[in-house]
Amino acid sequence: MITRLEGGDWPLGLVEEVYVFGSYARGALEPNDVDVVIEHGTDKRWLGESLHASINGRDSYVGMRQALRGRTRGISFQFRGRSSLQDEGFELFLLWRKGEPFSLARERLASLTADPEAGTAPRDHMLAEFEGLESHGPSSPLPQLLAPPATRRGAPWPTAGSPFRP
Repeated sequence: MITRLEGGDWPLGLVEEVYVFGSYARGALEPNDVDVVIEHGTDKRWLGESLHASINGRDSYVGMRQALRGRTRGISFQFRGRSSLQDEGFELFLLWRKGEPFSLARERLASLTADPEAGTAPRDHMLAEFEGLESHGPSSPLPQLLAPPATRRGAPWPTAGSPFRP
């Protein structure tokens, strides 16, 4: 990722700061992924492409994520999330800031030391908060469409040639 940033191609030239956090930054020996915060600026092209993506229901960060990651897997990006993560108590480790030499980013990365006690964060700490959530959202009409006529609230069974039956 540092090498890609060094190239400075668009949209990577918009990146202003890069932080790592989570189990990798704490020195976990087997992190599930590398959590990275990207702070970036914008330009007319970014604004135009972001607007176009939003209008079409797409993620406006796909291009930047791909430019940063390439074909590498296991990197999780948070864009423009530094202050909210800090507010939540996450410790962020500055990897690089615009204007600094990339050699400094490599030195900082190398300075992260392994800590056998670090481990990864538990993934189930929020499960209790989501109990019963399924009862509050919209239900799928599919079970009603596929149910036999006696259980479908009086709706006729689809006949051959109808849009729901061959």
